[in-house]
Amino acid sequence: MSDVVDRLINGFFEYESEKLVFSAHKIETSVVPGDKAEGSLFVSSRSGRRVKGSVYSSCMRLMILTAEFDAEEFDLKYSFDSTGLEAGAIIKGDIQIISEAGEYFIPFIFTMVRNTVKTGRDEVKNLFHFSNFAQTD
Repeated sequence: MSDVVDRLINGFFEYESEKLVFSAHKIETSVVPGDKAEGSLFVSSRSGRRVKGSVYSSCMRLMILTAEFDAEEFDLKYSFDSTGLEAGAIIKGDIQIISEAGEYFIPFIFTMVRNTVKTGRDEVKNLFHFSNFAQTD
């Protein structure tokens, strides 16, 4: 940040602001309760210049593994912990990126789903599906 102040004091002004480009503009994932969901977003600067910044989450269940960056491009890695949640729960929030290239918000939605068992081409979701599978196989 002191580099920016020094440039301004010396009369070097940048009129075009840097922009960040994201591989996805929102995160939507289904998670089995009790499991962890991990993923990443690829982030790069539009002009290819280094950008410094920090990343935060609005939800304590979403851990940001790449909390700070100083690069032209990087993988923003995250991990979602669904411990204690039940099927049907929906967790919403934002990932906030605060950088020299501006502030960005990436919304996320994690939906808790029941664990299913796959039997070849079908899924066994409940006892009725299991009994049908047992009769045909």
